[in-house]
Amino acid sequence: MDAETNIPAGKKILVVDDDRVILKTLTIALNCKGYQVLTAIDGPGAVNIVSRDRPDLILLDINFPPDAANVGGALQDGFFIIEWLRRMGEAGDIPIFIMSGDKTVKFRKRVLTAGVAGFFPKPIDHIALVAAIRTALGEDGGGETPVPTGLLEPPEPPPTGPTGPAEGQSPA
Repeated sequence: MDAETNIPAGKKILVVDDDRVILKTLTIALNCKGYQVLTAIDGPGAVNIVSRDRPDLILLDINFPPDAANVGGALQDGFFIIEWLRRMGEAGDIPIFIMSGDKTVKFRKRVLTAGVAGFFPKPIDHIALVAAIRTALGEDGGGETPVPTGLLEPPEPPPTGPTGPAEGQSPA
């Protein structure tokens, strides 16, 4: 156990994203917290790493650019990657967090049905991400703790009506 972070050494997190800047920043942020980080830039790479290294948790982007060698290939869609991983015997119980720039209500509904541990909109809040990872991995002090589902709740609707003082009234 690392005395500075209280995280068992060797917890492995797989980060899957086609954006190398995101891979690098998450690798640095998670390494600083004591995690071993594995990276993949596409679905086939993620499947290979899960088969070979059995990570403790997966951070997965959902949208990938088309693969010129495999135009229309199913592993370009993160939701298909999730299904593929879930069907692998050794990957069925690995917590998966989705990362995406898509914040639409339709997208969030699809996230809810994907059976993932959480959703993080890009740009990613590293503090909230690490807290959720620690919870998902049971590292927050009390053993196995359920993952906070609030990360999957649809965003609050914007307020309606006037937001300032009524006409003719002065601000308090």
